[in-house]
Amino acid sequence: MEDVGNLIEALKMRLGASTDVELARKLAVDKSTVSSWRSRGSLPKRYMGIVTGEEEAQAVSTPPLRWGTHE
Repeated sequence: MEDVGNLIEALKMRLGASTDVELARKLAVDKSTVSSWRSRGSLPKRYMGIVTGEEEAQAVSTPPLRWGTHE
């Protein structure tokens, strides 16, 4: 399993964000959310496709109408 810090950095790179706050803004989540990912040591599955390049970065511009219970 890859270190979550590296995954977050890769996500920031793919989305063109330089800070965690900017990443949160681009993902339309609260700025504390990125910090909680680091604390938990996990990145939600819905963002892994962006990190790996399997999903386009634009796919997260609008959150889904309903998040799954595991998110």
